Amino acid sequence: MERSFFSSVQDVLANDFRTWSVGVNVSYPLGTSNADAAFAQARLQKQQDQTTLNNLEMAIATEVRQAGRDVNTNLRRIEATRRARELAEQRLTADNKRFSVGLATTFEVLQSQRDLSRAKTNELRATIDYNLSLVNFEAVQIAPVR
Repeated sequence: MERSFFSSVQDVLANDFRTWSVGVNVSYPLGTSNADAAFAQARLQKQQDQTTLNNLEMAIATEVRQAGRDVNTNLRRIEATRRARELAEQRLTADNKRFSVGLATTFEVLQSQRDLSRAKTNELRATIDYNLSLVNFEAVQIAPVR
């Protein structure tokens, strides 16, 4: 049933209501007190901050350890690539001698030259990576906390 606005206003002013409702709102804090709740919250925040600090310390230690491993690995790479270059030089010398007496072809000599060139490039790359890992190792030791 539809009624007009004025009809509703007349019902309100005349106290002519068909139903009544009564409500009560009671509030009681669960727990002992606000101070105890604040203390528990502060204690929880302290635990979270300590956990965050521990995680940060662990991440820093892991990063420094990894940088140290990279330095050692790249130093070993330099040694390995140096040895490979030396062997490639010996092979080229041997192939040149074989070629001069007619026991090797120009193709074999060119392969030896190509292999020596690759070995030199690999040795240079290992040296560059070693130097970069040294810089990174120093940087992670003195980097400010993020």
